[in-house]
Amino acid sequence: MIGEIPCHDVIREGRRRKTFRWTVGTTAALTTATGMLILVHALPGGAKENMIVQPHTSMDRSVLIPQATILAKGHEQGESWTVTALVWGAPRTQQESRRQLKAIEHAGITVPLRAAKDLIGKSWLFVTVRAGDSLTTPVSGPIDTTDFLSGNGHKTYSQPLPSDRPDQGDDSPQRLVIGKVAPQTQQVIVSWDNGMSTSVLRAPENAGAAPDDRPSLHPVKGDTSGRWFATLGPEGSEHTTTEAVP
Repeated sequence: MIGEIPCHDVIREGRRRKTFRWTVGTTAALTTATGMLILVHALPGGAKENMIVQPHTSMDRSVLIPQATILAKGHEQGESWTVTALVWGAPRTQQESRRQLKAIEHAGITVPLRAAKDLIGKSWLFVTVRAGDSLTTPVSGPIDTTDFLSGNGHKTYSQPLPSDRPDQGDDSPQRLVIGKVAPQTQQVIVSWDNGMSTSVLRAPENAGAAPDDRPSLHPVKGDTSGRWFATLGPEGSEHTTTEAVP
């Protein structure tokens, strides 16, 4: 385990070579009429594991069930892929923080903390990439509501799509780009090493995920400090530059 990592230190400008790849089961959250939260975790081989959590208050439910915003999705090499931003509400007590940490880890996400109590009073954002059975979490950290981007400021992260040439490891093309821009940004231009570029336009409020071929700048539920996007470059291409247009 390592210490707490600020979100702005985890989301880095430009490219990052390390590839995060691991395989986990899928987790679905079901809420019964009585408010009981049931996490159904699909394990390899088709087995299922249930974890039942009985919230004490409505605040507990918001802490245990993240707000989810789909940033992008598509199909590549016969597999579907999805990039999702998950925001978990701030726990108020040590008990709530322990239950939240258990729920996050049960969803297959590793939290870079020394202890569950470090979650208290902070909302956390995770950006996950699921491609087939593979899940990676390239972006994670507490949300700093005072850290607003402005003008053409942006933070980007690039990695291979998990299904891209698994035999090449870190040498696979960095063609999946995830980024955050200022709230007022109207357009982002992502350029690739083959001379092509992708235009990412602002999505309307409360819009769902854009069609596969139309990435958008999305407001993320639970994070008002900017807009987020994800876009996949052409096969074999690699991310070179990102430009934000206010």
